[in-house]
Amino acid sequence: DGDNLTFTNNQTSTTSGNGGGIYAQSSAPYTVRITNSAFSGNRALSGSGITTWGVNQDVELHNVSFDGNGSTTEGAFRGGGFAAFSGTNAKIKIDSSSFLNNSVTQQPMIVSGGGAIYTSSLDDLPGVLTVSNTRIEANTAADDADGGAYYSINSVNANFDNVDFFSNSSQDGGAIANFIFNNNDTIAGVPTFTLPEFELNIDNSTFVTNGASLQGGAISTQRAGVNISNSVFANNEVSTEGAGGGAIIVNGASPSVDAEGTYEFAFAADITCE
Repeated sequence: DGDNLTFTNNQTSTTSGNGGGIYAQSSAPYTVRITNSAFSGNRALSGSGITTWGVNQDVELHNVSFDGNGSTTEGAFRGGGFAAFSGTNAKIKIDSSSFLNNSVTQQPMIVSGGGAIYTSSLDDLPGVLTVSNTRIEANTAADDADGGAYYSINSVNANFDNVDFFSNSSQDGGAIANFIFNNNDTIAGVPTFTLPEFELNIDNSTFVTNGASLQGGAISTQRAGVNISNSVFANNEVSTEGAGGGAIIVNGASPSVDAEGTYEFAFAADITCE
């Protein structure tokens, strides 16, 4: 556990290394608790502030600030503030924290994004990410990177409650990019194409002046569902002529196919105002 810690201008190599401030990893269950702490000016390939790795991780960040970590030019391509490579039993909680002016850039031939936060699953099964009472502002996923604030790849059931997303930017999903990739297999000689199930739930949150160059000024999903309630979207935009989803774009895919050759729906969107 750590309380009242400051990490400033720490870095890994520009070609390798995770966790500019802290890197926690284990194949066994482990716990990380950090409170009342600050990470600024750190840089690493993944998680310029903090990286956690492990299927069974239990992480809590409370009143932690991430300011100016990462880079828009080199040596930082996943999670300018925080990156989690998790799995089935992972629980990650971020509360009463801030992510300001963090950044990543595109790494050639590698999935890149998450100016503030990046999550990915190690076993294609969802852990749980909960972000509450938090400000995520002016984070950048530069060049062709996605998810200016948050980028998820086959990762977690993500829950955002009372989170302010202000002025984040990227290529796809100015604030949030939530992407799911197919699992391809052959069963009894029949090719199957299925999509793992991951949830994205957004409640009581605000998206203002976020921007994407390609699509989804605030939120972009690929083959993934999203549930949104009691939230505000204002002055978000996409800058490319003819691009879609000034605030939200929900992209589907060809339906998945089970072993019997039956088509199934690939995604759903539930947007409610109460």
